[in-house]
Amino acid sequence: MDMITLSSYSPISRKESRRKTTPSNFLHTLRLPSFRMPGTSSSTGHSPHDSTPPSNMLSSFFTTIGQSQTTSVHHYPSGSGGSTNVPSSAHTSTSRARISTFMPSAAVGSSCSAVLMQSTSTGHSSFTMPLSSTSGSALSHQQREIIRQWIRKEAEYLIHMYFSTPSTGIDGSAPSLLSRLTSIAASLVSEKDVGSTALVGFKAILLENDVSAFELNHSGVLSSLCKYITNSSSSYQPPRKLRLRRFAAVFMSLTPDNLRPADESDCWVAFEILVSKLLASVAQHEQFQVKVTDMGGIVTGSSGGALRGSQALRFFQTHQIRCNLKRHPTCRDLKEWRHGHGSIKVDPFTSISAIERYLLDRGIGYVRAEDSSGDEDGSDDDEMPSEGSISGGNSQPGRIEILINDEKIPGHMSILQALRQFGQVSLGDNVDHFAVATGIWVNTHTLYYRAAAPTSTEISEEPVVSVSTTKLPSGKPEKREKRLKIDEKLWIDGEVPVSQCPLDLYLTNKLPVDVDDPSVPSLVLLRCLYALNRFWWKLFEDEDVPPTSHAPLLPNTAFHSSKLNAKIGRQLSDFLSVATQQIPQWTGDLIKAVPFIFTFSSRRNYLYCTAFGRDRALMHLVNQTDGGQSDGESGRLTPRLERRKVSVRRDDLLRQAEQTLHHLGCSRAMLEVGFEGEAGTGFGPTLEFYSTVSREIQKSSLRLWHGHTLAATLDGNDGPVTNYTTASAGLYPAVFSSQSAKQRDARSKKFEFIGRLLAQALIDSRMLDIPLNPVFFKWLCGEDKMFGLSDLEVFDKSLYQSLRALILTDPNDFDSLEQYFTLPGDENFELVKGGKNRLVTSSNVAQFVKLVAHWLLVEGVRREMEAVRRGFETIIKIDDLTSFTPDEMEELFCGCSEETWKRTWNESALQSAIKPDHGYTHDSEQIRWLIQMLASYDNQQQRKFLQFVTGSPKLPVGGFRSLNPPLTVVKKSGSYGNGDDELPSAMTCYNYLKIPAYSTYEIFQQRFDVALRFIYSFHLT
Repeated sequence: MDMITLSSYSPISRKESRRKTTPSNFLHTLRLPSFRMPGTSSSTGHSPHDSTPPSNMLSSFFTTIGQSQTTSVHHYPSGSGGSTNVPSSAHTSTSRARISTFMPSAAVGSSCSAVLMQSTSTGHSSFTMPLSSTSGSALSHQQREIIRQWIRKEAEYLIHMYFSTPSTGIDGSAPSLLSRLTSIAASLVSEKDVGSTALVGFKAILLENDVSAFELNHSGVLSSLCKYITNSSSSYQPPRKLRLRRFAAVFMSLTPDNLRPADESDCWVAFEILVSKLLASVAQHEQFQVKVTDMGGIVTGSSGGALRGSQALRFFQTHQIRCNLKRHPTCRDLKEWRHGHGSIKVDPFTSISAIERYLLDRGIGYVRAEDSSGDEDGSDDDEMPSEGSISGGNSQPGRIEILINDEKIPGHMSILQALRQFGQVSLGDNVDHFAVATGIWVNTHTLYYRAAAPTSTEISEEPVVSVSTTKLPSGKPEKREKRLKIDEKLWIDGEVPVSQCPLDLYLTNKLPVDVDDPSVPSLVLLRCLYALNRFWWKLFEDEDVPPTSHAPLLPNTAFHSSKLNAKIGRQLSDFLSVATQQIPQWTGDLIKAVPFIFTFSSRRNYLYCTAFGRDRALMHLVNQTDGGQSDGESGRLTPRLERRKVSVRRDDLLRQAEQTLHHLGCSRAMLEVGFEGEAGTGFGPTLEFYSTVSREIQKSSLRLWHGHTLAATLDGNDGPVTNYTTASAGLYPAVFSSQSAKQRDARSKKFEFIGRLLAQALIDSRMLDIPLNPVFFKWLCGEDKMFGLSDLEVFDKSLYQSLRALILTDPNDFDSLEQYFTLPGDENFELVKGGKNRLVTSSNVAQFVKLVAHWLLVEGVRREMEAVRRGFETIIKIDDLTSFTPDEMEELFCGCSEETWKRTWNESALQSAIKPDHGYTHDSEQIRWLIQMLASYDNQQQRKFLQFVTGSPKLPVGGFRSLNPPLTVVKKSGSYGNGDDELPSAMTCYNYLKIPAYSTYEIFQQRFDVALRFIYSFHLT
């Protein structure tokens, strides 16, 4: 009999999988065969109500399927956990069967050996099982057929018993749960409008019963609900918007009269349960394969070990692959390199385009002479220079192409990836676990080259040093910005363009990408529910009064799939998959189609592993695995990124920062900054550069941002006072009405620089200190055509509430308000032509509110935001950000979220984050004082401490535990004998804090207070 293998892991909880019938009733329905042991009388069968307990009958059946025929007495487990001694037959032949079985009540079943009966009977039939005459480990064909017949008969009985009567339950008294769900499924897709009856019944079932994911899928209610929500055909009645409103009323307690229930505790319980059931259905059905590599074989010759993080990077950077370069047999135009017998050694991560340049530099790309064979004076085994030392010169990379087994290899691909994908070491798509053979280092791999016509698509666009699998944006010369024309309908008639409905992007019956998996139907419905949760207010947009809040009903965490998060985390931790950029397609498809089921950390991890090239992916992977602590052990542990080092002056920082990023152009080089006149360089000064530039562009004198002015000093103490622009919800470009072309161009260049700064900080994993509004990031991702009143609430909540109150104003009170069609706060800025003379009345107040939102968010800042997008796209494709919500963008660019920030500064978190060393331990008084002091700090003191120690006032995503290197506290030796007179100091490049051995806690606090007053003093670092 074929063996059925069941996974030991089930994504469904015990509560989820529990049947509604008792185990004993279910077992009684199994008409188990009786067995006649050798030398006993034949059994005529038994009824489900025999005195023998059903559990014992079931155990007896499954423990007597196999046979180990010896003359000894064997010990067998019984159903109750006891044991039974069963004498075996005297036959010398042996038959043994292993059967794994799964029972609906639980994981009932076992695989064991027992005496095989000579006959068996089931119900009305009796079968005789002849004993096997030959020894073996499998049942005979006749025995397998008998068991198959019994299984088929029992399956038919169970189907008839449990699933063939949809109108009644087992006892015939009331409809079963499955039949009720089936009836609801039919009502949801019925041509007859049944109102909200089916939805109300479905809600009641979810609230009153522990419905399993299997029952929801088997009944068809999920597919019917998906059709109910997504079908927009005019032939399907009632109209979709009405159906969606009914769903919102039943599952979300949202009605036109009550758009935001005051008591939110129990309003969305059914909706949350439905989401959780869908997640359980996804976990039960998904079959996405995680492909991991066991790299132990390349070191030890076995497949038992694994290399990860810096260990794997160190290994690959200290080993080379030997390649034999041969002219392709079909090519007669190019020279033969070393008569086809020479070989080169290359680093595993060397790109194919670098090998092409290597050949071109040796004249291989030119038409061969009769007696020329190229590079005759070289040895038979040459070591190819690293990519950083290869000069492109005047060579043309498109002149030749490299092939493996007649497969053309893309220029951006590394030699290791090419050999895995096209060579003898390539693996099939259905392999989910494989080992790297040692032969990749021992064997000589043949690469063929041949002439190729140069085309624009084949020319590699990667930088000289860094090899990226993502093509860089083309560096086209900038054109002078044209003056934007305002739509006449907007300016003359005051007609605001109709915004696109975000629900339309989600309410479809398929995913935006093709995914072949059984979980897709559940993912489609889950995507619809996510959209309704986030954009529910769109269903009531035609109401006269906007809702008090547009916030989502359920938090984003309610839609996270723990199983798929674990899978994608395991996949992205596989070193070789990331190093060769051979990450399974399903990861990107799911991130694009249903990003909300993944945590922010998972999506950020995927971004750095796929979007910024292989070298940055490796750097991210090493930092994630090892915390970057191995960085100082060997210079080769750092991926060979192109680095651009610059020196800037503090007194002219903003202008020089603009010049630096402009000169970088489309290059993806890593930027390292130092300050003129200061010896410090590297990680710490670079972080300080980003935080200081962030502060510079917030100065009120630049007139860039919407908000109010706040006066502050550099260190928060004595010194020159500077005015900065601040906004409670985050910064957003201010409406600028200047008609001067020179001023417009200068302003656009500033915002283009901001776009470059955002992209450079993101690609280099640096943190900015700019609190930007979520609407800013929404526009950055190209969602400006969806802007509406919900975005005005995010932009300025107090302004939104004021405008909402204006809509609710009594019609007789408008004359006393004397509000004209001008921008609130700027009476000189007209919303429409002649707006200074046009009063707001009860009949046009809705138009006024829409115009205010449109000018503040869209039309008044269009030039500025397009400049931001233009600057950003010179470095990073904006499409790479679409998996993040606008609310998550600040954490992506500026580090630790506010919620994580609060959890980070408690004593237990600080205790685990601080690493004492060189004279201090966790038991040292100074370490305990430091933790006590930091836990008592307010927000401004915390920011100053971080600026002093790390060079940035922000923490990375994840808080202190994500600092790289970790925060290390060491004892500082006194320079003047008495340590109490010393000030603490820091090395921002390594997150090192040096604290003298102060004698008391009071002195400890006083010295830190003095040090934090001068956080920008180089003498303290």
